[in-house]
Amino acid sequence: MVHPVTIVHAADLHLDSPMLGIERYDGAPVEEARAATRRAFESVVELCRERGARLLLLAGDLFDGEWKDYQSGLWFVSRLERLRESGTRVVLVRGNHDAYRNGISARLSLPEHVHRLAERTPETRTFEDLGVAVHGQGHASPEVRDNLVTGFPKPLPGLLNIGLLHTNVGGTTGHGNYAPCRLSDLAERGYDYWALGHIHARAVLAESPWAVYSGCTQGRGVRETGAKGCCLLTVEGDRIAGVEFVETDAMRWEHVTVPLGQREATVDDATERALEALAEAAARAEGRVVAARVSFAGVTALHGALSHAREDVDVELRAHAPESVWVEKVVVATRSGLDRDALLASGGALGALLGEIERIRAERDTGALEAPLAEIRQRAGRELAASGELDLTDGETLLSLLGAAEDLLLDRLAGGEA
Repeated sequence: MVHPVTIVHAADLHLDSPMLGIERYDGAPVEEARAATRRAFESVVELCRERGARLLLLAGDLFDGEWKDYQSGLWFVSRLERLRESGTRVVLVRGNHDAYRNGISARLSLPEHVHRLAERTPETRTFEDLGVAVHGQGHASPEVRDNLVTGFPKPLPGLLNIGLLHTNVGGTTGHGNYAPCRLSDLAERGYDYWALGHIHARAVLAESPWAVYSGCTQGRGVRETGAKGCCLLTVEGDRIAGVEFVETDAMRWEHVTVPLGQREATVDDATERALEALAEAAARAEGRVVAARVSFAGVTALHGALSHAREDVDVELRAHAPESVWVEKVVVATRSGLDRDALLASGGALGALLGEIERIRAERDTGALEAPLAEIRQRAGRELAASGELDLTDGETLLSLLGAAEDLLLDRLAGGEA
């Protein structure tokens, strides 16, 4: 066998997954968003070809559910064919989003150099010329609740053993708890590397043995921010000599936080700070389109003014951001700096008012709001409820409005303008 051997580990391609809701926004990079997942996988393929990868491991969720037609599958196969030309073999497992056994995706014929591991029981593929054995099991249904790791075979002696699995290790929140296992379960198998999928954030859970989430190859929304990509493994003899993260995303999502303090005297100052932060995000993305959510944070005298000028700031940022940056949303999460507890303790009319708001919220005494809201309900209550905008008979809505009224009061005291 020839060493070193290069292996690429990728997961969660979610090919042709829509970036939901992006079409609603004026000026949104819709075409870039639609093409992003395919372009990201093309980058994975080109990485394999350029770096001479002997194996590509795909740890599930290749697609985003069942297809309407064969186009997604045929496109995927055409890219796999390019790997045949470069001598890269492929081993894959199905994830929870792929597990539609009776759908058209189950009938897709894969090229001979591509091996899809079984779903009903663990399967091993041995590559004697590389000195590598890959053990894995795909998802037989969209909601696998069993710990699949416990059924994986013992490592094969004399080979580098790799586990390939779409799983939730340790019950990571924000993702379905499918094929759940513990990190200790992985270690007990005795493998050299676990190529994991399902969690979209890249994470190295352990290095001895390696247990790695490569993360998704392309972020699809503001909850999937930062660089996305795959892992490149260098194998020397019977050990992993190195694991390198390689960026593949075609479009990047960023949550840009703009901290404000006392040195920003005007809303224009805050806007300028945001534009500087967006320019930095564009530089980090190295030519990619950036979809950015901008959040202002910190304790500042501008809190009130900035809250009331949020829409104007949004327009300014969209107009003057770098050409490669699209501003998805502007959030004002600053605080006024007023000592609310001190105001409560100060007595007088203001303290009493804040105290009553506190009591209503703590006791959920929305009945106390009946009289103040009576005229509003009579004049506009039905229309607001019918339009779906506000239901003034709903307790949670009333408590939310009470909180908003308190914020407005404190804004005004801090110098904000209505």
